[in-house]
Amino acid sequence: MGSSERDRLVQQRVAVDSAGSDREAPAEFRLVHAVLFPVTILLHVSGGISYYTTQQWIQKYLIETMDINDGHEQHGHHHVRCLQDGNSTEGNFTRIEQETARWAMFAALASHVPSFFVSALVSSYSDKYGRKCLFIISALSQTVQMAITSLTIYFQWSLVLIVVGSAIDGLSGALYTNYLAAMLYLADVTPTEKNRAIALSIYDGLLMFCSTISALSSGFIITKAGFFPSMVACTAAAGFCLLLICCCLPETHKRHNRATTRTVCEMIRRIGDVYCSPKFNRVAFVIVLVIYFFQTFASVHRGSTELLYQLGRPFCWTAHKIGFFSAARHAAQGLASVVLIIPLKRCFSVVNIALISAVFNTGSYVLEALATTTLQLFMVPIVATLGALASTMLKALLSAMTPPDKQGAVFANIILVATSTAILTTYSLNHIYYATVSVFTSTVFIVLGGMSFMAVLLLVLFKMTQRGEAVYGPTENNSVRPGDTRDDVLTRSISSVDGNR
Repeated sequence: MGSSERDRLVQQRVAVDSAGSDREAPAEFRLVHAVLFPVTILLHVSGGISYYTTQQWIQKYLIETMDINDGHEQHGHHHVRCLQDGNSTEGNFTRIEQETARWAMFAALASHVPSFFVSALVSSYSDKYGRKCLFIISALSQTVQMAITSLTIYFQWSLVLIVVGSAIDGLSGALYTNYLAAMLYLADVTPTEKNRAIALSIYDGLLMFCSTISALSSGFIITKAGFFPSMVACTAAAGFCLLLICCCLPETHKRHNRATTRTVCEMIRRIGDVYCSPKFNRVAFVIVLVIYFFQTFASVHRGSTELLYQLGRPFCWTAHKIGFFSAARHAAQGLASVVLIIPLKRCFSVVNIALISAVFNTGSYVLEALATTTLQLFMVPIVATLGALASTMLKALLSAMTPPDKQGAVFANIILVATSTAILTTYSLNHIYYATVSVFTSTVFIVLGGMSFMAVLLLVLFKMTQRGEAVYGPTENNSVRPGDTRDDVLTRSISSVDGNR
């Protein structure tokens, strides 16, 4: 090889290294994470407090408008009571629970149904226009929805306005769009040699932390300040978050990685391209997506179902106790996502962690269904500690199967599954609760436990039928090496994200 040829190769190598350093600039990486934290905390904490406030105000509103409030007050504030005294009949109590579940279902469906169509489409467009627009859309719609709810509470307007506000939020994809934007951010800025499963798990742990804060604070804020001030504070926090996104949040999806498709039909077609790509095992992708469906079905509607369950008999919990229970469960699961994921990852593969998580999740639902005392119910967060890891591991598997220019498309499929299960669970679980509240109120938890057990069975089937090479294809980092077990290949493949394809 001549000196001129060597010089040309050296120059090409320097150019490649420079491009790689531009893509993974340390300053950009630090800035993204620094701004992503306050954006996530503001949106999700305000959204959580808003949710608890709205659900409990709906029941209070129904008690007053249906003219069966017995006039009692607790701690100087009208408390959403269990109505189990001599002035309230069993029929009135059941009717209030049924109506609360019905209006909660209307509001949830008004948000989830448009989210199903919108969130997947905007995620594919983010492959062309960037990720920042997703944050702006989500924060703006959440601010508008909270403002409408605040006015409804203040003027005691019809519950239909709550549904309208939820529908407006749903037209942007609701919090699914924000969650999708965050996942794509992490996919953009996580270096290829890093473990994306850990990054996603830490972010999910942050969400659990936000849920813990909102659950703990909602009971105190509602009791001390009231429903209207609580909603005003949430609206202000969401509005400030919108300004923070517009002024401080940088774009991470570089132009050289952006897709070139333009029309709506092309964007929709991109969502289905992951099922046709020859770059990986499509059968394995579909199996993991089906497992994710059952896992999401078992977890997406858990909080709202627990809230209705705990407001009613035999527990009749106050806002304080409801918030404390929800905070305990989210804190335990957040701890597992942030702290336990690293030692677990050293000992088990991604698939094995998902399997262990699904088993614990199933056990927590069985315990919750059979609990008859407050002590037994507070044991549920302990059993459910590892229950949230399965969803994170499955998302990491799906992301690792997909090349960089199709990350938006694969996360669009993830969001489609999440929104479709949210619609299905909202409708089915509320109807199950409505029909069985006077017979066996824990029926919904038996159903959720069954769905979680289906995820366990499918994960076992996946481990038995899919080898690492069959799942990910013979790439540099995930090809089978001498002495490797199937789990070694699966674990290593998460670290070789996309860049080796």
